[in-house]
Amino acid sequence: MELNFERHRLIRAELRKRGITLAQIALDMGKDPSSLSSCCIGRFYSQAIQEEISRRIERQPTELFVERYDTEGLPTPHKK
Repeated sequence: MELNFERHRLIRAELRKRGITLAQIALDMGKDPSSLSSCCIGRFYSQAIQEEISRRIERQPTELFVERYDTEGLPTPHKK
């Protein structure tokens, strides 16, 4: 698994522009804040987290999490 710290920085910067933090999104979702960071970095996969983060910064999940989608925009199977 390849970690993507640049994506994490980009997401945090986009959220900051909107006055939102990953911790706030985690609270809204009932998740641990570290799970959102881990998903952004690529330590684990969560379709729900990807979609919520993407929605908050008005982007498509396929733009932010490119390696997790096929050429038709469908989620690819992930390894556990």
